[in-house]
Amino acid sequence: MSVSVLMTSPLTRTQFVGAIGESGGVLPPTFRPKPLAVATKDGDAFAVAAGASSLDVLRAIPAEALLAAQGTQRFRADFIVDGQFLTEPPIDTYTAGRVARVPLLVGANSQEGSWTSILAGQPPTVANYRAGVAKLCTDPDALLALYPAKSDADVPVAATALASDAFLGASTWQWFDLHRRTRQPTYYYHFAHPRPAALPPLTNPDVPPIGAVHSAEIEYALGNLDTNPAYAWTADDRRISTVFQGYFAAFIKTGNPNAAGLPNWSPAPSAGGVIPRQIVDVQTRSEPFVEQARYVAATPLLERRVP
Repeated sequence: MSVSVLMTSPLTRTQFVGAIGESGGVLPPTFRPKPLAVATKDGDAFAVAAGASSLDVLRAIPAEALLAAQGTQRFRADFIVDGQFLTEPPIDTYTAGRVARVPLLVGANSQEGSWTSILAGQPPTVANYRAGVAKLCTDPDALLALYPAKSDADVPVAATALASDAFLGASTWQWFDLHRRTRQPTYYYHFAHPRPAALPPLTNPDVPPIGAVHSAEIEYALGNLDTNPAYAWTADDRRISTVFQGYFAAFIKTGNPNAAGLPNWSPAPSAGGVIPRQIVDVQTRSEPFVEQARYVAATPLLERRVP
């Protein structure tokens, strides 16, 4: 997320020659930064609830007390259009074409969110799926048409796609789609390889993941598998890491992820034509990105959350 705002801030957008994006963008449907007036009002209310009459008093409050006050208000950190770092919402900066004109490598994982979050722990049935979507979005029928489940067996895959997009997938797509239209080289990936099961003393989730969970790509892309003894890494994991790390290294050096010995990765067209997406897995390959229309339709729906 931080990279996406660095690409839009007038203080930073001319200060680098390329960008790698993981873990979503500060863009709809995940984020719309607060106006300064709203953030100031929220901050004042938090200070009052914490018993602070001034900034000096607020700064002197122990961390435990601040966290307790945060919990009672359900207060969270937000991006703010403060007039300095962000002078407008990043979506407006992108729409106006004022972003960093640099190559971008960006993508998401195949299970950024779990189907269990949509179903709130209920069994994966069509009825429970429909009930979960009704609690998520003000137009559940439209959303179900985009993430359909005709049978109970379809529910985990459909609900995982929806949970992933509601969390980070759709904002990552928005970032990718807006940037490719700037006519800068834009490379889109989909990390699809699940990590091995965790080794003791760690425990594995009751519901095994059906894809690559949020943040799982980091150790592969940075070549850090052997620094994490929590998993029984396999030869496949190491091969994937070699390829993904190679893409990152080549992109950092040249603005292009392609290098000798790596599967070819084509940039997305700026408009029209087939959009390629690199599937990073045991058999890393380029496939046509067929979900473009779904994202166009789903992104505004995912902003209409049930209060």
